[in-house]
Amino acid sequence: MIADDWTMWRGLCPVFHVPVLLAALVTGILGGCASHKDDNAPLGDSLHKEALERPYPETPQAEDSQDTTRPLSGAEHERLGDGYFAQGNIPMAQVEYGKALEAGEGSRSVKSKLGQTLLKQGSAAQALALFEQILRDDPESLDAREGLGEAYLRLRRDQEAEAAFQQVLKKDPTRWQAQNYIGLLRDRQQRYAEAIAAYQAAIALRPQEASLHNNLGLSYHLNGQYEEAIVAFGQALKVGPPQAIIYNNLALAQAKLGQYRQAFEAFRKATDEAQAYNNLGMAYLTAGKARQAVACFEAAIELYPRYYEKANRNLLQARQALAQDRPNGDHNSVGSESCL
Repeated sequence: MIADDWTMWRGLCPVFHVPVLLAALVTGILGGCASHKDDNAPLGDSLHKEALERPYPETPQAEDSQDTTRPLSGAEHERLGDGYFAQGNIPMAQVEYGKALEAGEGSRSVKSKLGQTLLKQGSAAQALALFEQILRDDPESLDAREGLGEAYLRLRRDQEAEAAFQQVLKKDPTRWQAQNYIGLLRDRQQRYAEAIAAYQAAIALRPQEASLHNNLGLSYHLNGQYEEAIVAFGQALKVGPPQAIIYNNLALAQAKLGQYRQAFEAFRKATDEAQAYNNLGMAYLTAGKARQAVACFEAAIELYPRYYEKANRNLLQARQALAQDRPNGDHNSVGSESCL
């Protein structure tokens, strides 16, 4: 079905690193994000949807000769949890970290990883309680402090979130995730220039992190700096694998500058041709170009006439807008008007 959702997408990055397996992108955005429950409030308006799932390397499979009859140790359960986490199977990672704790592997590292799975499954309040417990035992744990900040951020306790991230950066200025979270916080506060500075600081620490370039591009877009946004999205695509959500964001910035053909090509890389026409039609409609929007919606419906109820609804909206512009004209067809 044609997506009516053509807004911009941002994401989070995970709080901790699983050695080796998470050495590549964990982009949350581009940041390994999962679905959210009520206590995991979105980080902003519709422009801040958390989407891009970070690509992970394949997890090595267990050897056939492994003894499956004996109970696994806590350390083995932890390694299994790490593998599931790297594959994006957060529910199973949570199960294995829980088993690691039951088996006596009660390290703060395992608890911190368990807290991260709770965050990713939308249980921010539970994660907050766990990170607070870790910090009572070890006030110097930066992973737990950063996790605490993310939990606060998701619960919209902004002052406490910022305090946690600033404490992390005071102890270790190289923590690029904390800088990223501050950027997300500033975006939500509509303090875009400060968000841009935070993402730039994070990129200086982690230049190959595609999520950071994507987040930077979104802040530029929200600040009306569309040319800079296009450069940032292009850099995200350069340093990381192609991501549909980045192409979507790139297309929106291009449309803002009137680069509609380039926007169509980017939308097509993000989705398919019919959806690209639909999304471009929405961009035209938002820009007050109802005639071109009608042409795009008609092109989308022509490609897949049976399925695209949303495109038909969008077409009706565009024709209504065109009727307001041309009260005495024929609005059922755009004639020779082209979408591109």
